[in-house]
Amino acid sequence: MAEARLQADAAPAELYWKYWQPRADAPDPRSYVLIHGGEIIAHAGIVPGACVIAGRRLTIFHIVDWVARADSAGAGVSLMKHVGLLADGLLAIGGSEQTQHILPHVGFTPCGTATAYVRPLRPLRILRGGGGPLGRRLGRTVRGAYWAATARRGGGGRKRWRVQLIGAEGVEALADVLGAGPAIGAVRLERSPQRLAYLLTCPLARMTLHGAERDGRMCGYFLLAHAKGQVRLADCRVASDEPADWQAVVQCAVDAARRQGTAIELAASTSDPMLADALEESGFKRRGALAVRIKMKTGSVVPPAALAVHMIDDDAAYLHARDGRLWA
Repeated sequence: MAEARLQADAAPAELYWKYWQPRADAPDPRSYVLIHGGEIIAHAGIVPGACVIAGRRLTIFHIVDWVARADSAGAGVSLMKHVGLLADGLLAIGGSEQTQHILPHVGFTPCGTATAYVRPLRPLRILRGGGGPLGRRLGRTVRGAYWAATARRGGGGRKRWRVQLIGAEGVEALADVLGAGPAIGAVRLERSPQRLAYLLTCPLARMTLHGAERDGRMCGYFLLAHAKGQVRLADCRVASDEPADWQAVVQCAVDAARRQGTAIELAASTSDPMLADALEESGFKRRGALAVRIKMKTGSVVPPAALAVHMIDDDAAYLHARDGRLWA
């Protein structure tokens, strides 16, 4: 990865968490290498997932840290094909320019678009923490201040909602929310208490899980990843098809992120139509989009609609968490 000029997570504890820390929902290792002559010539990591289509539970792997030695043509594609045999489908969200060029040629087809969103929380801090030339930071600060001042505070019924912090030992309380029905116009990837508990141990970005209660019943949750200067809405689900409920939970997430004293902005990336609409109604601004592609194994069921993905469905929740990169 260093030879390919990729910013790799090199600390042993970080690699162990990403690839070998035991997970009850995905017990196998999550790192694969191709070796020739005793040397590693290609690597592919996976973020395991699953979804239910036509009554069948399908395993879906998202490939991360996919790289091959420059002098080993075809090694990366060969390794990806091998990993693809271990799941019903491979998922790709964004990727480098080179990856984007390769994916269609190896069988990946479009299955949605993940839109990036941001809402400034403390825009004046962009001036000293945003990076880049002073003039550019000043312009971003003014723009961020305008966005923050004019943001609609969606979720007018959020006073009925109560938010509580949930630790790894309490994730079972979200069972009804995790098992909520499918998204409207999209296929949602599976969530489990075991996966959320695993994410709460992330050493790359501190994660906090928040349950959202309404009228004494747990009806939603959101997972925040705390990066340098930026809080990320890594995952969010509401057991409701009512836009007002999603807006209320998003506003709860804004309030929770704002209580993080060092947070300059709250960022999100999703192709879930319910969450995307709630973000826009809550004053978030679009900051780009990533293609979502999938490659299904021969004979597997093809998703009938776009996949509703969130930051935890690849490595976006913790990628570059210490760099201080801002989106506003």
